[in-house]
Formats: sequence, structure tokens, C-alpha cells
Amino acid sequence: VYNDVNGLNGTPANTVDGTGTNAGGLNAVLIDATTGNVVAVAIVAANGTYSFTNQPGGDYKIEITTATATVGNPAPAVTLPSGWVSTGENLGSGAGSDGTPDGILNIGTISANTTNANFGIEQPPTAGSGSNSVLNPGGTTQITVPANTFTNTTASSDPSAGAVTAIRITSFPTGATSVVINGTSYTSSNWPSGGVTVPTDASGNPTQTITADPSSTTGSGSVVFSFVAVDAAGKESSNTGTATLNLTGVTVSG
Repeated sequence: VYNDVNGLNGTPANTVDGTGTNAGGLNAVLIDATTGNVVAVAIVAANGTYSFTNQPGGDYKIEITTATATVGNPAPAVTLPSGWVSTGENLGSGAGSDGTPDGILNIGTISANTTNANFGIEQPPTAGSGSNSVLNPGGTTQITVPANTFTNTTASSDPSAGAVTAIRITSFPTGATSVVINGTSYTSSNWPSGGVTVPTDASGNPTQTITADPSSTTGSGSVVFSFVAVDAAGKESSNTGTATLNLTGVTVSG
């Protein structure tokens, strides 16, 4: 079992790798693929290794879980330690994937020793937040959103050796008439249902230009972006960050 911070997106692709871990309490469960019953249970060591010895040949699958498993009973559900998610499974020393990162690996029918039945797990990132104050020019003028508007209160981060690689702006920003992201213009009517993903540096600062035309034509108001952080494994933060552009105006007096 690996702490696989880049999931199946590393080099080569579709490879489970990283640093061995048990994430604080994992069991490996050998399951009869025909009956769905538990054949054997092994505690995953702190370095991520596990083994089942002296098993008869057969059609098997393996799952990793914190749940209690009893030989002869149906396999329990896959549950990972709090804050961990599956990134992929791979059988063999080369690149490959079973296609569904879910903590379950189909071994197939075996009649000889089998090694490298590997699982990838990781801790997803945390979205940061920030704000900036800018002059509202009025009219339909686009205002550049400083990159640190997404991070200058709290940077986005990824545990251990992982790295934030992008943010996904989940909804059309409140307080805006239109926004332009990397040259593409959006309004509330053409905003993609899945949001817009923007590449970032490791702290979550966007590396593409973002501008906004505020709904407010006076000095006061704000434009607020809601977003999740995305890491190298493609996993998203469970929390939602906000980037707030506070609008100011000028005072003219006599």
C-alpha cells in the first residue's frame, strides 16, 4: 500500500507508487471472487507491506479496509482511515490499473506465488482563501484578479510530499457580470456545469490570467469566487475556498 501522491498521473502513467504506508490501521482482506467471502486477513505493516501465505489456488480479489473482516463471512465494505482516499490499484511491477480506484483489486485465477498486488491511497488537498481590494472602474471594464486573491489569507496545500496543481472554480462568481479566464469569456448563462479548472503553483495561485466585470457600477460591492483545490493525483479538497475581490471607489470633494 503506497501513499501515492500523484495517483495514476505519474511517469509512467497508470503506475501505483510512492512511499509505503498503512495510513494508521489498514487490513488487507483476501476474498473468494466467486462467493464474496473472506479467505484470509493480514494486517498492513507500517511500511505498507502485507502477505497471505499458504493459500490454495483460486479466483481471488483483495481489498484494503479499516473494517474488521472474519474468515468465512462476507467481505466488509472498504473504509479508509479518516482523510484518506483511494488513488488506484495495480497488479504487477509494470504500468497498469484496474480502472476503478476503490480499494479493491481483482487478482483473477492464480496457481502460483503472486507479488506486487499494490494499492494507492493519499490525503487530498485543502483549499485556501484570500481577498484583495481594487478600484471599481465602473461600466463594463474587466478587472484583473491578482493571483494571490486565492491564497493570501491561507494558501492551498497538500499533505506530505503532494502538491496542489490546480483549482476548480465551482460556480459562476457572485457579484460579476462576466469573467474571462485564460482568454475565454464566461457569463452565468454559459458557465460550464462542472466549473472551470485553472492551473496553479504549489500554493494555489492561478498561473492563468483571470479578470472580472463587476455587477456593481459604483465603488462598493465584491466579486467572490468559490473553488476547490486539486492535487497531482487529481483529487479535490473536501472544503471550498473563497477568493474575494472587494471593490472600492474614489471620493471627489470640493
